[in-house]
Amino acid sequence: MTVTSNDENNPLVTIDLEGSVADARSPWPYQEDYHTVLLYHFNAAEIISDTLLMDVSDKGYDGILRSGISSSSNGYYGDALSFDGIDDFVEVASNTDLVFDIGQESYSIEFLFRTDTLAQVLVSKGFDNNDQDIEYRISINNFGKLEIEGFGSGGPQVNDDS
Repeated sequence: MTVTSNDENNPLVTIDLEGSVADARSPWPYQEDYHTVLLYHFNAAEIISDTLLMDVSDKGYDGILRSGISSSSNGYYGDALSFDGIDDFVEVASNTDLVFDIGQESYSIEFLFRTDTLAQVLVSKGFDNNDQDIEYRISINNFGKLEIEGFGSGGPQVNDDS
């Protein structure tokens, strides 16, 4: 896979991948460590009530399920949450722990996803009001390419060029 950036200060990056998903799959979901700020496994077992998703980190940033999210039995680790790709999302209250300063600190955002829909947001902080007030967003564009916005300047910073 080749990752390209429209940031003139960052070069083209090539990532060599080998093996299969089955080779890489852990027998259990990710467990928190000292650095974990927020952790959702997005499985049905973590739904606290009809509309509340449990944060399994020790921070307690439980999320509110919006727009009728359902569950599916064919998730990565069993029963997964299923988003319709239109208006389903998990709302997390704003917190300084979820603000990342690219110039001052290192951080990782990790997630697995499966989709058959283009033009959708996967992870976002802020809200989309004609692309206003977005602090960061990871999405799939209309061409099926991964875009990462808000981690620098000048619009979408990275796409997977696939």
